[in-house]
Amino acid sequence: MILKQTTTKHPDFKYLCRQLDADLNSRYGSAQQQYDSLNNVAAGNTAVIAYIKNRPVGCGCFRSIERSRAELKRMFVSENLRGRGIAKALLEKLENCCRNSGHLELILETGKGQPEAIGVYMNNGYRLIENFGPYEGMENSICMSKKFQVSP
Repeated sequence: MILKQTTTKHPDFKYLCRQLDADLNSRYGSAQQQYDSLNNVAAGNTAVIAYIKNRPVGCGCFRSIERSRAELKRMFVSENLRGRGIAKALLEKLENCCRNSGHLELILETGKGQPEAIGVYMNNGYRLIENFGPYEGMENSICMSKKFQVSP
């Protein structure tokens, strides 16, 4: 597996996001529409794509919320390749990029209908937090946070 840091405008990132959107729509149906506008990400070099045999199989990115805090967005691994450590590798790379950008905390939102995503985050040190920002009051949302260790 190769991990490539790139932009959110990269064609492979967009391709994987279309797969993610299809997956979310199949899980949540019309309820997913309330999240569609929240899933847009600005242009930036915060995306990471996982490749196996030159084929894009997973992605994620983050966006700065405030100086010390960023939000993880658009995490996805192709369904037929889940459970092989791709999400963990993507998450670790994104965390390193986020930390190197000066952020001290990474927050995220995922859905109650995505137990595999919840498991990946919990197994990698994320803890449940109150729903933040646009996710306040959304019953299908689960929000999590991971604070990074500060080196002396």
